[in-house]
Amino acid sequence: MTINVAALNEIYADLYTIVGAEKVAQIFKQQAGIQVTFPTHLYNRQKLIPIIKAEYNGHNSRELARTYGYSERWVKRMLRD
Repeated sequence: MTINVAALNEIYADLYTIVGAEKVAQIFKQQAGIQVTFPTHLYNRQKLIPIIKAEYNGHNSRELARTYGYSERWVKRMLRD
């Protein structure tokens, strides 16, 4: 599949810049027509809670918040519950 970059829809142009022509063609073939919304956080809250609890050493709530992209307040609340 030959891709004319100048004519791509915006999302495909962004993906082209990130992953290249071959991957964009694969994504298009597999996912064309599907509406995609990317969450504002990379990590799922529910899946992250046991990880944060396991990595908490009693003093690193700020570091965990920065590492996983959540507020320190949220991290502390999850550690309390």
